[in-house]
Amino acid sequence: MKKLWIPLLATLVVAIDGMAASISYNRDIRPLLSDKCFYCHGPDPDHRKAKLRIDNSEGATRDLGGYRAIVPGKPNESELISRIFTDDQDDLMPPPDSEKSLTSAEKDLLRRWVAEGAEYQAHWSFELPKRANLPAVNHDLPGFVVMVSRGTGRPNCQPLYDRLWGAGMLPSKHQGVKFLSTGDPVLYLSNPKGIDRATRRRQLDELATLNRHRQAQIGDPEISARIAQYEMAYRMQMSVPELTDTRDEPQHVLDMYGPDMNKRGTYANSCLLARRLAERDVRFIQLYHMGWDQHFTLPKQISGQCKDTDQPTAALLRDLKQRGLLDDTLVIWSGEFGRMVYCQGKLTRENYGRDHHPRCFTTWLAGGGIKPGISYGVTDDFSYNIVENPVHVNELNATILAALGIDHKSLTVKFQGLDLRLTGVEGHDVVRDLLKTAS
Repeated sequence: MKKLWIPLLATLVVAIDGMAASISYNRDIRPLLSDKCFYCHGPDPDHRKAKLRIDNSEGATRDLGGYRAIVPGKPNESELISRIFTDDQDDLMPPPDSEKSLTSAEKDLLRRWVAEGAEYQAHWSFELPKRANLPAVNHDLPGFVVMVSRGTGRPNCQPLYDRLWGAGMLPSKHQGVKFLSTGDPVLYLSNPKGIDRATRRRQLDELATLNRHRQAQIGDPEISARIAQYEMAYRMQMSVPELTDTRDEPQHVLDMYGPDMNKRGTYANSCLLARRLAERDVRFIQLYHMGWDQHFTLPKQISGQCKDTDQPTAALLRDLKQRGLLDDTLVIWSGEFGRMVYCQGKLTRENYGRDHHPRCFTTWLAGGGIKPGISYGVTDDFSYNIVENPVHVNELNATILAALGIDHKSLTVKFQGLDLRLTGVEGHDVVRDLLKTAS
C-alpha cells in the first residue's frame, strides 16, 4: 500500500496492504499445545489419555464414539474446549498433576482457533519458505517525496525545515526528497553545460569504484547509501521530467483539481503530482501547505487556506478512487496541534485570532483499510478537553501501521544501543474501531 500524508502545514500518505493476521497454527497454537498438551494427547499411544489425539487434524477430528476432540467451527461441541474450561479436576486439561496450566488468554485463543475452523499446518520445517507478496517499488523515483506549498491565507508565515522529512534514526537513504516549485523539480537534476548523459555515467562509475574501495576499508553503511543516492539521482534525470509533465492529463481531470492546478508550487499542483506519484508506486508522499497560524485576521486568512485546499483535496480522493488506487492508498490529513475555541486578541468582526491548543484537535484518514463514514472521539461543549474515545499520537501511529499490515509492537529499529519503537513502550495499541477489519 502507498501512504499519502497531508498536514496542516498540510500532509499526504502512500502505504502496504494488510490487516492484523488471523490465528496461525504454527505461530500461535502449535507451541502452546506442544508445551502443555502433546505429551498426553500427541503421537505416542503409550502416553495418550482419554483417547484424545490433538497433534494433527485427522486424530483431532476422529469420531470417538459420539464425541470428537475438535469439531472445527464448533468449540462448544469440542472435547478439547470442554476439558480446558471444566472445573472438574479429573477431566481438566492439562491435568493438575502435570504442573502445567493454561492462562485465560491461552484458553480464549484455543477457543477462537477452533471457532475459526481449527486449521492445522504442516510443520514449518517441511514447508518451503514463501516470499511475501509486497507491492511494487519504483526504482527510478525516491521512496519518499515531499512537496511544499505556500497558502494564500497567510503566505509569509510558518517556515519549514528540511529536518522535518529527514531520516531521523534511520539510514539516510530513507530521508525525503523535496520537489521544488521553481527551476528544476529537484536540485541539480539537469547536467551542467558541457556534460552529456554518457559523461555523467562515466563519472558516477568512477566515483562508485572509489566509494566501494573506501567502504571495504571502514565498513560505513552511509557510503552504500551515498552510492545508491547517486544512482537514484541519475535515474531521476529521466523519470522526474516525465512525472512532472502533466500535458498527458485529460482536461476534465485538470479541471477537477481547480484553477491553480497548472501553477507550480500550489497545493492543487502538488495534489495532482501526488496522484501521479502514487500510480507510479512511490511509497510515501508528503504534502506541506503553509499558512495556518492564524493568531490574528483569522476570518480572511482561514478562508484563503480553505480555498487553497478544499477542491484539490476532494479531487485527489476522487481521482485515487476512480483509478482503483484508494483501496491501497492511505490518505492522512493532520496538523501539529489544535486551536482554541475562543478568541485571541481583540474581538472584532474582521480581526481576531485563535491561539495554539494541544489538548484536542482533529485528524482524518481515508482509504487504505480505514472504516469510512465514521467520527471517533468527542470533546466537551467548549472543545477544551476530550471526554470520549481519546486517541494518543502513539495509538494513531499504531493504527496507521496496522492499516499498512505492520505490527507496531514488532517494528523496532536498533539505535544507540536501544530497540526503538515508533509507538513507545507505554502500552498504546491499535484503535480497531477505525479499521474496516477489526481483528
